[in-house]
Amino acid sequence: PQLSGPATDIEKSLQLDSKNGASSGSASSPNAEQLAERLFELANRAAVRLKVGGVAVEVIQDRKATDHSGGVVWETALALTRYLERQVLPALQEKLSSVNIVELGSGCGLLGLSMAALGCKVVMTEQAIALKNLKANVANFKAKHGKEVGRVRALELEWGEATHGSAVAGKGPYHLVVGTDIVFVRRLVRPLLETVKTLLAAAAEAGDGCAP
Repeated sequence: PQLSGPATDIEKSLQLDSKNGASSGSASSPNAEQLAERLFELANRAAVRLKVGGVAVEVIQDRKATDHSGGVVWETALALTRYLERQVLPALQEKLSSVNIVELGSGCGLLGLSMAALGCKVVMTEQAIALKNLKANVANFKAKHGKEVGRVRALELEWGEATHGSAVAGKGPYHLVVGTDIVFVRRLVRPLLETVKTLLAAAAEAGDGCAP
């Protein structure tokens, strides 16, 4: 899919200060109930946007998705984006020529694309049922910003599936394994941990990136 109109700015809609990710502090700043309502409204927008590192990261939401949770942007993607941008990446980018990141459960792709906007090399992953929209957002992002951002791709990954795990690990080693709001049922916890272990073990064996 292509963007058919302007994307809704996430932080402006939530009345957040883009410099610190907190409420703007004005008299019109939302309380908890208002914030929840605005988050719900954002989930019903066709596309949303976040300004990261001078780049407008835009993603189309699959609002019709009912059989997986990756159709819309969850607020934790915004929170982790700003945390990594301000608290983690500056130190890593001082030491490394390229920061390699793998994201689990990428959904619409806001977090992973934001990391690419900050110059990281990013592998985004999703289950097959949610991969089409993610790949479309990656393609739109690369078409618009390809020469000014880090390398980014989207791959299929079913947690606990050895072939998928090895294929994704082979694109590393990774310095960071990230994900937000990715597990909601107990039966998925073990496959998730097995996948993380595979990714970390591959990095350790390469003598670079993360260590278990």
